[in-house]
Amino acid sequence: MKVVITGGDGFIGKALAAALSGRGIEVIIVDRKRGIEAKDFFDTAANLHEADCVFHLAAQTSVFNTDKPQIIRDNIETFISVCDACRRANVKLVYASSSTANSPNKPAAQVAVMWAVDAWYVK
Repeated sequence: MKVVITGGDGFIGKALAAALSGRGIEVIIVDRKRGIEAKDFFDTAANLHEADCVFHLAAQTSVFNTDKPQIIRDNIETFISVCDACRRANVKLVYASSSTANSPNKPAAQVAVMWAVDAWYVK
Protein backbone atom coordinates (compact mmCIF):
# COMPACT_ATOMS: atom_id res chain seq x y z
CA MET A 1 0.00 0.00 0.00
CA LYS A 2 1.18 3.54 -0.78
CA VAL A 3 -0.15 6.83 0.60
CA VAL A 4 0.66 10.50 0.08
CA ILE A 5 0.51 12.90 3.04
CA THR A 6 0.44 16.64 2.47
CA GLY A 7 1.67 18.50 5.52
CA GLY A 8 3.56 15.36 6.49
CA ASP A 9 6.08 17.34 8.51
CA GLY A 10 3.40 19.03 10.61
CA PHE A 11 2.23 17.91 14.04
CA ILE A 12 -0.48 15.50 12.87
CA GLY A 13 1.28 14.61 9.62
CA LYS A 14 4.42 13.38 11.39
CA ALA A 15 2.40 11.18 13.72
CA LEU A 16 0.33 9.79 10.85
CA ALA A 17 3.42 9.11 8.73
CA ALA A 18 5.13 7.30 11.62
CA ALA A 19 2.04 5.20 12.37
CA LEU A 20 1.53 4.19 8.74
CA SER A 21 5.22 3.51 8.14
CA GLY A 22 5.24 1.37 11.28
CA ARG A 23 2.56 -0.77 9.64
CA GLY A 24 4.64 -1.28 6.52
CA ILE A 25 2.80 1.27 4.40
CA GLU A 26 4.87 3.29 1.95
CA VAL A 27 4.50 6.98 2.78
CA ILE A 28 5.27 9.88 0.45
CA ILE A 29 5.45 13.20 2.27
CA VAL A 30 4.62 16.42 0.44
CA ASP A 31 5.52 19.38 2.61
CA ARG A 32 6.74 22.93 2.12
CA LYS A 33 9.40 22.24 4.78
CA ARG A 34 10.91 19.73 2.33
CA GLY A 35 10.76 22.20 -0.54
CA ILE A 36 7.69 20.60 -2.08
CA GLU A 37 4.60 22.78 -2.53
CA ALA A 38 1.45 20.65 -2.47
CA LYS A 39 -0.23 22.62 -5.26
CA ASP A 40 2.76 22.18 -7.56
CA PHE A 41 3.05 18.49 -6.72
CA PHE A 42 -0.60 17.73 -7.45
CA ASP A 43 -0.78 19.94 -10.54
CA THR A 44 1.96 17.80 -12.10
CA ALA A 45 1.61 14.39 -10.37
CA ALA A 46 1.73 11.94 -13.26
CA ASN A 47 1.89 8.79 -11.12
CA LEU A 48 -0.68 9.63 -8.48
CA HIS A 49 -2.77 6.66 -9.64
CA GLU A 50 -0.09 4.45 -8.02
CA ALA A 51 -1.16 5.72 -4.58
CA ASP A 52 -4.01 4.15 -2.67
CA CYS A 53 -4.90 7.25 -0.68
CA VAL A 54 -4.01 10.91 -0.16
CA PHE A 55 -4.21 12.43 3.32
CA HIS A 56 -4.52 16.18 2.83
CA LEU A 57 -3.33 17.84 6.04
CA ALA A 58 -1.42 20.84 4.65
CA ALA A 59 -3.00 24.22 5.31
CA GLN A 60 -2.55 27.65 6.81
CA THR A 61 -4.10 27.28 10.25
CA SER A 62 -2.48 30.06 12.26
CA VAL A 63 -4.90 32.68 13.51
CA PHE A 64 -1.96 35.10 13.40
CA ASN A 65 -1.51 34.84 9.63
CA THR A 66 -3.27 37.82 8.06
CA ASP A 67 -1.85 37.29 4.55
CA LYS A 68 -5.18 36.68 2.80
CA PRO A 69 -3.68 35.88 -0.64
CA GLN A 70 -1.46 33.23 0.98
CA ILE A 71 -4.39 31.79 2.94
CA ILE A 72 -6.48 31.59 -0.24
CA ARG A 73 -3.60 30.01 -2.18
CA ASP A 74 -2.78 27.47 0.52
CA ASN A 75 -6.27 26.64 1.76
CA ILE A 76 -8.45 26.89 -1.32
CA GLU A 77 -6.34 26.73 -4.48
CA THR A 78 -4.15 23.93 -3.11
CA PHE A 79 -7.19 21.98 -1.93
CA ILE A 80 -8.75 22.24 -5.38
CA SER A 81 -5.52 20.97 -6.98
CA VAL A 82 -5.35 18.04 -4.55
CA CYS A 83 -9.03 17.21 -4.98
CA ASP A 84 -8.93 17.41 -8.78
CA ALA A 85 -5.75 15.30 -8.98
CA CYS A 86 -7.33 12.63 -6.78
CA ARG A 87 -10.46 12.60 -8.94
CA ARG A 88 -8.42 12.27 -12.14
CA ALA A 89 -6.32 9.45 -10.69
CA ASN A 90 -9.28 7.78 -8.95
CA VAL A 91 -7.46 7.93 -5.61
CA LYS A 92 -9.21 8.20 -2.24
CA LEU A 93 -8.85 11.54 -0.48
CA VAL A 94 -8.92 11.99 3.29
CA TYR A 95 -9.28 15.65 4.20
CA ALA A 96 -8.69 16.92 7.71
CA SER A 97 -9.84 20.27 8.97
CA SER A 98 -8.63 22.12 12.05
CA SER A 99 -10.09 23.20 15.34
CA THR A 100 -9.28 26.69 14.06
CA ALA A 101 -12.33 26.37 11.80
CA ASN A 102 -14.55 26.45 14.89
CA SER A 103 -12.97 29.47 16.54
CA PRO A 104 -15.10 32.58 17.12
CA ASN A 105 -12.21 35.05 16.73
CA LYS A 106 -12.02 37.04 13.48
CA PRO A 107 -8.76 35.70 11.95
CA ALA A 108 -9.82 32.13 12.65
CA ALA A 109 -13.23 32.86 11.15
CA GLN A 110 -11.46 33.77 7.91
CA VAL A 111 -9.75 30.36 7.94
CA ALA A 112 -13.10 28.72 8.70
CA VAL A 113 -14.54 30.27 5.54
CA MET A 114 -11.76 28.62 3.55
CA TRP A 115 -12.65 25.21 4.96
CA ALA A 116 -16.30 25.82 4.20
CA VAL A 117 -15.38 26.53 0.57
CA ASP A 118 -13.30 23.35 0.45
CA ALA A 119 -16.18 21.30 1.89
CA TRP A 120 -18.55 22.80 -0.69
CA TYR A 121 -16.12 22.09 -3.55
CA VAL A 122 -15.65 18.44 -2.69
CA LYS A 123 -19.39 17.80 -2.97
